[in-house]
Amino acid sequence: MDAYSEQIGPVGSAFIIGHEIGHHISYLLGWIRGVNMSIKQNELQADCFSGTWASAVDYVYGFTSDELNAASQAVISTGSPISTWFDPTVHGTASQRLTAFEAGFLNGPFVCVDPAWLGQFPLAEGETLKVPFGEGAQQGFDQH
Repeated sequence: MDAYSEQIGPVGSAFIIGHEIGHHISYLLGWIRGVNMSIKQNELQADCFSGTWASAVDYVYGFTSDELNAASQAVISTGSPISTWFDPTVHGTASQRLTAFEAGFLNGPFVCVDPAWLGQFPLAEGETLKVPFGEGAQQGFDQH
């Protein structure tokens, strides 16, 4: 985290923390990687939730254009095979990650759990799910 923070700045660290919290939200809603969603879908859903968090922070405190640019650069760097320790075939390409982050930022959390939105990121070659895509997952936030 220290090296990443030095490279991208504190917004990069905030993105990573938002992403990890997004994984917890996925789990609470019953979206489980390798069970009812692909690994990449799970990673991009976490990016989407991170974008939702960033939008809430922006609404309350207001990001500067430099901070929003830094957040975008942080997202892009996590999907670039040149500058990151993330594997784009698993976590998504820079473009996919930015698309997911922006979807959450612009549309809120409900897009992050929309099977049609998640379905645009198919299973990797050879990847299988234990149950059909989305089975057992809540489609909204009514119980949490």
